[in-house]
Amino acid sequence: MVLSSERESQLMEKNMPNIYRSIDNFLARCNQDNGVPLPYEDCVQEVAIAYLQYIRRCETEDQLKIFPWYDAIHALSEYVLRCQPLSVPVSTKGFRKTLRTIPTTVSYETLVTNGLEVDGMSQTWVPDKETELDFDTFMSAQSPHVQRIISMKLYGMPVRKIAGQCGVGKSSVNNKILRLKKQYDQFNEEEPENE
Repeated sequence: MVLSSERESQLMEKNMPNIYRSIDNFLARCNQDNGVPLPYEDCVQEVAIAYLQYIRRCETEDQLKIFPWYDAIHALSEYVLRCQPLSVPVSTKGFRKTLRTIPTTVSYETLVTNGLEVDGMSQTWVPDKETELDFDTFMSAQSPHVQRIISMKLYGMPVRKIAGQCGVGKSSVNNKILRLKKQYDQFNEEEPENE
């Protein structure tokens, strides 16, 4: 059903008490002490937009008589999430570790000029097949015990659980992983010379 702008305005005016009531009920249930205070006018705008989207989807007059309470709550919930501040870690140790694990990148122009196909929208690093083959070759030369530890680590198992599964201490698992990482770095450095 296509509504004229005058009809939309009439429905909006008629349902303003419901818009205010939905906001009042939502704010009464939310604890404002722990979050960012929400400007009431912005809440009115968010619910009014949700209501406008609802009436534009309606197909019958009976549907226009219903106020979309859940759409209003959903709009306000999204607004609350958008208003939340980002948290900053207390310690930078974890952040530095994360930064060190990010693979090195090259500019988009470099990739395009080298003739590689690039998905410009992708935000994740995807290892190439050569890297996977090199890693598989490297791992095939390792003992079954080390292969088991690395496979558990690659599947995201914490070191504490890996140590429990293998019957060794956490420091032993950490040392094996670090030693293997150094060996793999050396393995990668040797590869270009062999070609």
